Amino acid sequence: MDDSELEKIRRQKLTEMQAASEQEEVRAYQEAQAKNQVESVLKLILTQKAWDRWNNAKMANQNVAYSAAMSILQQTRGKVTQKISEEELKKILSQVASSQRREFNITRK
Repeated sequence: MDDSELEKIRRQKLTEMQAASEQEEVRAYQEAQAKNQVESVLKLILTQKAWDRWNNAKMANQNVAYSAAMSILQQTRGKVTQKISEEELKKILSQVASSQRREFNITRK
């Protein structure tokens, strides 16, 4: 291989890496927008104490918190008659956490 071929391959790899980086940035931006949208709707649906608890749950385990948020949004379907209390949120969080919990069985021989 001569220098021109190597340079061509380097440029091609560089453009591929830049395209992949741009796609990752776009995906991260879209994910952040979706999370912001979910949080703004949740803030309207939850009481202040429930909102604080959800934020604490989000800090502890984002997957459980966002799964619970999606469950709440599906249950309400945009029609909120009364805000969800902290006790109701606790139940939803525990249901989601128990459904995502993995059990390990260790057997000794």
